[in-house]
Amino acid sequence: MALALQFQLLYDWKIEEKSQLYPAFKVELNQVPVYRLIHHDFERHYLSAGQLFQACGLTLTEGFFLFDLKRADFSVDFNEPHFPYCDIWVDLERGRRMARALGVQEELEGLLSTGLDDCFSIESEQQMIHNWTVSAIPHLQYSTRALLETSFDGVERTAQVRTQIDRGQQQSGMVMKDRAQTGLVRWQVSAYEEFLTEEAEDCSDAVWDTLQGLLFDLQTLSRDGLRRERVLSDNMMIGNMPLKRGYLNGNTTLQQIYMVVMIEKMMHELSRRESVSVVPSINTEPKLESQILFHDRLDLFEQELYRLKKKAKKKLEEVELDQRALQQQLDEFNSWKIKFEKNRKSERIWILMFMLTVLSAILVFLK
Repeated sequence: MALALQFQLLYDWKIEEKSQLYPAFKVELNQVPVYRLIHHDFERHYLSAGQLFQACGLTLTEGFFLFDLKRADFSVDFNEPHFPYCDIWVDLERGRRMARALGVQEELEGLLSTGLDDCFSIESEQQMIHNWTVSAIPHLQYSTRALLETSFDGVERTAQVRTQIDRGQQQSGMVMKDRAQTGLVRWQVSAYEEFLTEEAEDCSDAVWDTLQGLLFDLQTLSRDGLRRERVLSDNMMIGNMPLKRGYLNGNTTLQQIYMVVMIEKMMHELSRRESVSVVPSINTEPKLESQILFHDRLDLFEQELYRLKKKAKKKLEEVELDQRALQQQLDEFNSWKIKFEKNRKSERIWILMFMLTVLSAILVFLK
């Protein structure tokens, strides 16, 4: 059954001013996130093959050998100086072949669907611009936060949809790899490249014994008594390549391959033990529901504030318009008053002259 999709933002919040947001779709495969990058500037989509390898129980190096990858077949950071999620990014066609080979094509059917090939998102002026929508999110609640917190089975193509984004607030759905995780990816890539290009050189068996012992200790911490009796294997498989203890003698590049594989196995073991040891809280689900409800209320509150602000602005414009109309009427009244006063003054002068004329005529007549 196809796993549900989620919208995520790959973002290095530790360097907020310099980091760019990289939108992606995500599924959880065996509790490991696998990403499909949908950043508009890259012109096509990419799959995080390193995360896919981990979800299937493989290290990056095992995946390199299993699929015989060349350096031109993948990108680690797309030559971006502050790329937040260094991984083995491959194109979708190669990713689909990998999923079929690893037997997880059904689980990743939604993530690798060709129906998503034309979906893109990009950041612009504190907004995310999408050419797709999620119908499961109500229109009034549609926001970047809602997209980051909602699982969905598919999307619908549409014209440009804009959602606000707040870089200053770290929130669920904004993910990155830390320096240790990024270093492990780059180390394995470097070791694999060196193995492909250089001849073998001698080295001792100490690296093999030390790392095998450490991995054994991590795997048997929960079984008392076995740590004092370490039983170390002298051979292993890296993808489809057999590796024996004696192979490390005289081959520093193969030694590096072995070291990075073992270190990643140890990190996976630590992560597994941590997830097993964590007991979920009884109140986790109600708390999560209350948080989602709280965020929904915040979104509604923001929308209501925006609506009131828009309404108040319209009211203010109407008041200003009425004020200008009243001012114009007052100016017209003052103008009429001045004109009226001038007319009255002129009329008084004419009346006075008429009376003087009549009086003069009477005096002449009496004489």
